[in-house]
Amino acid sequence: MEKKKLGVNTRRSEIEIFADILQIATTKVNKTTLLYQANLNYNLLQKYLVFLVERGLLGKFGNSYMTTPKGREFLAILKKIQALLSEDTHSFVATSHAGGADSSE
Repeated sequence: MEKKKLGVNTRRSEIEIFADILQIATTKVNKTTLLYQANLNYNLLQKYLVFLVERGLLGKFGNSYMTTPKGREFLAILKKIQALLSEDTHSFVATSHAGGADSSE
């Protein structure tokens, strides 16, 4: 996931948090590592871990977690979506400024 500098009032979406956790867990990691690297408090981390494990995106191995093949697929699809949105945003901005008001009256 592309990292952005977070300002004081900038919050990550849940999708960004899922992606951060899955990216960190591409190798086996423990909860403490996830807690610090994902920059989450314990309660939020626990909530997201349960969610990701229940959906098969993250595997639990004893006290460790690791991204599953389904989780890697999620990351790959998310990367494609971000690329598409990035491309579409540039063309959207260019076309929305070019035409101005609708003159088909």
